[in-house]
Amino acid sequence: MQRPKLKLRYGLLDKLLQFFSFLAVIGLIALTVSALPVLPATIPTHFGANKNPDGWGGKGSLKLWGGSEFLTG
Repeated sequence: MQRPKLKLRYGLLDKLLQFFSFLAVIGLIALTVSALPVLPATIPTHFGANKNPDGWGGKGSLKLWGGSEFLTG
């Protein structure tokens, strides 16, 4: 049994939303990269229910988050 092949049609609003989402992701990655030199070597990576950091990592972990955001965004 073959699956049906869908041909999606994107309207103008769909294309605009995709474009601005792409720009937002690129902007966030650029902001992260530009802030890396002034960040401390260790940064909080997780916060508990009491709003205090309970996980720490190197600032290089922000590169991983930016990359995953680009792939999933």
